[in-house]
Amino acid sequence: MIFSKYPLHERTTELDTKTTGWYSLPVVDVKSPGGIFTVAGIHIYPPVGDAQRWRNGLQAVDGWTGGQRDHPLVLAGDFNSVRAHPGFRALTNDGFSEADGIWPASTWPADRKFNAMIGLDHIMSRGASVTEFSVHAVDGSDHLAVSATVEFDH
Repeated sequence: MIFSKYPLHERTTELDTKTTGWYSLPVVDVKSPGGIFTVAGIHIYPPVGDAQRWRNGLQAVDGWTGGQRDHPLVLAGDFNSVRAHPGFRALTNDGFSEADGIWPASTWPADRKFNAMIGLDHIMSRGASVTEFSVHAVDGSDHLAVSATVEFDH
């Protein structure tokens, strides 16, 4: 889900099920006092059982971001990838910075008796900077939620 205190305009067909190979991903333009920026909610197919489908999802997002140059861009959600995965790193090669800095936040699994150990959930931005980043437990989810405050780069 994408929540914002500013008005949103939904784009409905850019990252649809045909493009991603799994879920349709929400894409919105946020009309903030500083200008418009675009947010995509990410949920990539897990790399279990069908790694090619997982790679295709990452490549679909990577290809889509290449055409998004009109506004600052934020990608947030479950990439089902850690920084060590080449498909995930390809996304960061296009001017994106990751919100949680040098040490990724562990977000999965969150429904065990031990703390989350793997950082599968990320917030990445291009043309904007994350000024606050946090993770939160969500009842019923096997992932911790990620949230951020974003400011335009000037």
